[in-house]
Amino acid sequence: MKSVIRRIAALSVLGWAALVPPSSAAAPEQTVLRYQASSVGQIAYAELADALGYLAPLKLERVGVQAGGPGGLQLTATGQTDFAQSFNGSIINAVAAGARLKAVAAYMSTSKENAVGAWVLENSQVRGARDLIGKKVGVNTLGALWDASVEEYLKRGGLNEQERKQVTLIVLPAANIEQALRQGQIDLALLSAGFQVQAEQRGGIRKLFDDHQLYGDVNLASIVFSADYVEKNPETLRHFVGAVGKAIEWLRAHPRDEAVAVYKQYLETHGQGSAVNGLQYWQGQSVATQGGVILNEDFARWEAWQQARAGARAKPVDIKAIYTNAFNPYTGKVAQK
Repeated sequence: MKSVIRRIAALSVLGWAALVPPSSAAAPEQTVLRYQASSVGQIAYAELADALGYLAPLKLERVGVQAGGPGGLQLTATGQTDFAQSFNGSIINAVAAGARLKAVAAYMSTSKENAVGAWVLENSQVRGARDLIGKKVGVNTLGALWDASVEEYLKRGGLNEQERKQVTLIVLPAANIEQALRQGQIDLALLSAGFQVQAEQRGGIRKLFDDHQLYGDVNLASIVFSADYVEKNPETLRHFVGAVGKAIEWLRAHPRDEAVAVYKQYLETHGQGSAVNGLQYWQGQSVATQGGVILNEDFARWEAWQQARAGARAKPVDIKAIYTNAFNPYTGKVAQK
């Protein structure tokens, strides 16, 4: 298996060399990128790019595990990490609050195969949005995708603002949300990735809705650097974004077992062996645009949600200033997949 992985990486490097000739590339300003690992059970595109040999000479330095998008954004905005991965609505919130951040590539979308699900117990009386009035919903963090999805579901179910306020969001570690549902501590559980697969296998639960039913095939999250980092390190960003874009396309083109084998070896050799077990439940993931090109609507669709959360004193946000495709070699090609 190791020889197969080495052969994949070698071929991938050749493909990358064809895309960006060495003679045309300037040296990166920074060679080490600090980051927090993403949630267990998902493949991080930056790590996959490293595993496939696309990232060199850049190196990744893991400084912990990202507990939630908003927290990750704060670390990047304050220079404690070089990049973060977060829900686009959370990025708008952070920028509106004064954080100087810039999204450089899309990294997660929703699809029929990869949707965050909202689950109730099989015998629950909750059958629709109105049944959630007075109930508790378990989410992994506030101000992020799960928060926004619950709000959207309630709105589409006809609940007015006062009625929506009667639905309480309870923040729990992602690994504990299913247990809280089964023990009756919450009435609705938001589950994703391997947590969702395991819960389904155990049975006794019923899906109320998922984010693909709400939004369709759209990019939901992005990789973000501080605006200062982007201004000072354009060649580092050009190389990094190009490598991530190529990893996105590699994952789209290769079968599940091959992707898991490559990523599993990477985790084991980079001190993340504890994350390997979650890969058995990995069903795939997607980015809606080629190479992670960001579309304006990836952010614009969350503008009203952000303004509603911030209230009447909400600071206007220039959506087009939040992201850039300037470093992405896939820009200008057919973007929507």
